[in-house]
Amino acid sequence: MPALIEDNMLAWKGEKPWHGLGFEVPALATGEEMLVISKLNWPVQRRSIAMRTADGKSTLTAQLKGFKAIVRGDNDYVFQVATNKYFPFQNAEIISFFREYCEAGSASMETVGGLKGGAIVWALAKLNHGTTVKIGGGDELKGYILLATSHDGSVRTIGKATQIRVVCANTLQAAFMENAKDEFRMKHTRKWT
Repeated sequence: MPALIEDNMLAWKGEKPWHGLGFEVPALATGEEMLVISKLNWPVQRRSIAMRTADGKSTLTAQLKGFKAIVRGDNDYVFQVATNKYFPFQNAEIISFFREYCEAGSASMETVGGLKGGAIVWALAKLNHGTTVKIGGGDELKGYILLATSHDGSVRTIGKATQIRVVCANTLQAAFMENAKDEFRMKHTRKWT
């Protein structure tokens, strides 16, 4: 899959992404609507893990203590096995983060996407007040706010300002590398409140 976008897990507004994947949504679509269209409106669950006992005579199971399976709630796909200290950041919580800014007119949702079957999820909001730079033709610089997380433990929860329109793995990585010192990072061992 180009850019690690599987099953078209991408909803976007404005210019079509370079890879041509995902679904275009109306300009007034909410973050919640974009979450549904991008097929990312499922919960991430922490489930107990059990195994059969080794006696060979019964089907008794023993719970594996201290660990949980981190599971995609709609299809039971296991992203990882993590310690009890791991707390997933829900896809809906990512969208919820932007609601107040969008309702106030300060920002508008631009992209909502998932990589590797939803193992990595992000939302990107465009700031509604661009800056014009008078270099050459007077290009407009667009500012975005990015919030991303992973359910497989590969990425911490990251929030940051960026000038990169995130539409795939390549642009997400570029945004992560841009001004890395000016970002919010949270380990999955803390709960989002």
